[in-house]
Amino acid sequence: MNLVFHLARADVQRFTPALAIWCAIAAAAGLLHGVQPFADNPRMSELIGFLAVVMWIGGLLVMFGLTAQVMQADPLIGTNAFWLTRPISALSLLGAKVVVIGMVVALMPVAVEIVLMVAYDVKPATIGMVAIQAMVVQVFWIFIAMSYATLTPGVAQFFLLCGTTPLALALALFFLEFAVRLDLMDSWPTPSAFEHTRAGIVFVLMTIAAAAGLLLTAYRTRSRSRAIAVGLALMVLALLMPEFVPRSSASNVGELPRWANDVGPLGVDGLSFRVEPDFRSNGPVLQGHVLTGDFPANWSATIAVKDESLSFDGSSVKPDFSFGDGSSIWLDAPAVWKAGARESSTVAALKSVLGVEFVRGLPSGGIDSAKLFGANGRTLNRLAITSARFRATVRLTFVERSVAAILPLQRGSSFNDGARRLSIVDVHSPQRGYLGARLTVRESIALSVFHPEPELTFEAYLRNNRVQGAVYGEVPFRDNRGDGFTPSMLMPVPIVNENHLFGFRAAPYVYLFPANSSSDGSLQIDGAWLNGAELVIVAVRRAGSIERVLEIPSVPVPARGETP
Repeated sequence: MNLVFHLARADVQRFTPALAIWCAIAAAAGLLHGVQPFADNPRMSELIGFLAVVMWIGGLLVMFGLTAQVMQADPLIGTNAFWLTRPISALSLLGAKVVVIGMVVALMPVAVEIVLMVAYDVKPATIGMVAIQAMVVQVFWIFIAMSYATLTPGVAQFFLLCGTTPLALALALFFLEFAVRLDLMDSWPTPSAFEHTRAGIVFVLMTIAAAAGLLLTAYRTRSRSRAIAVGLALMVLALLMPEFVPRSSASNVGELPRWANDVGPLGVDGLSFRVEPDFRSNGPVLQGHVLTGDFPANWSATIAVKDESLSFDGSSVKPDFSFGDGSSIWLDAPAVWKAGARESSTVAALKSVLGVEFVRGLPSGGIDSAKLFGANGRTLNRLAITSARFRATVRLTFVERSVAAILPLQRGSSFNDGARRLSIVDVHSPQRGYLGARLTVRESIALSVFHPEPELTFEAYLRNNRVQGAVYGEVPFRDNRGDGFTPSMLMPVPIVNENHLFGFRAAPYVYLFPANSSSDGSLQIDGAWLNGAELVIVAVRRAGSIERVLEIPSVPVPARGETP
């Protein structure tokens, strides 16, 4: 062990200037990230953004170049390496390299990010999970760089190999797309590691193990061919192992309250075909209000449709395009209605939680029914009948809402739940051409793949109790943001995940109420309206899903040549 630290100290002394430059880059990245949300004008924000891009590119080059220099300072191949003539074992030398690169190159950005999270009042448990995740991803890329440096004789060859790797991947993807276009393959093979967060974690850990195996083989045998063979074999295992990671069920009823499992048979109201120009071929779409039994006032439900079909004369027709995925988004499809209600369960829940008589500016305000069946004109023309029987399996996802915070419309008002923080920077008066309100806010969020599911999401509303109304604005704490800057951006990519950018982010934003000025022409927000308003942060929790069969005995099908 003393020998390992002796060799590590020698490397630190040898590369002191390069290590100092790397530490300065990581610290500067943290400083940029810390001051970016406080930029008081667009020009300053653009300047910080430009510096962030420069820092990101420079940080990558320094990180990979420094790793290559440390690894190649004592070459494994040849007879002129100093350690061959001294009692230094291969494992001791490898251990020293791992200590230097791990303690400085990997740990420094993570330490800076921890300091930032402490400054932004992130709770300790969240700091720990985000830091562990950042360290794992940093080690992932450093071990790959260490492997490339071990297999190449010099820094120039190292960067050449780094550049040709993404080129080879791009060519492989091109040939896959070419094969799909020629019908040589049905579709792209998508590894599970790129579809599920837990599978992605397994892939990252297995890739680290593959790189470690390559390094151990290279240092023990001093053979490139054997090291490459071991590394490739372990990488194949890294791609296969995520396939065996258990998936979470989309119909997990264990998280649901007891009443949700008792939701009775579904009904439908307001059934009709409409032309949907946003979908393929501008085809007709069967839509209607899906009716359920009663449930608590602060709960709502969304719907996703699958296995749908229209049946007639003993035969059936499948849809040309399905709504099994997109329709489950809470605000895009508030099409589940309680029996006897005049409005969707989403709107009813919002009115109950906010304690108002109306809610304006919802992005889904024009969507008043569920999309059940989508077809092009040719499919419907084949029916040549006036009605058919509809049958589908639908998934109802139940959503609970509650008020997380009520903030006065003034500078300094803030919300902090330990992982997310929002502070009002400025309240802008309505301007000509936009009859709405604008808030400049400063947001930060710390997310980790180790957070338990389901995560809370949040919505923002301006509420005026005097007029008993509220207006929807931008959704705070957007999980998939990519326009902030953080020391973790010194890492090439985050852990593979489901459309979420994990880690710590902080940035300023301007919220619009309503988010789209054309979403509700009847809404008029002026200075008097704002004087009596407050910002309400609503917490949204998806509790789980159930599946039910929806049957409609007679669906009015447009006659041949008729436009719905």
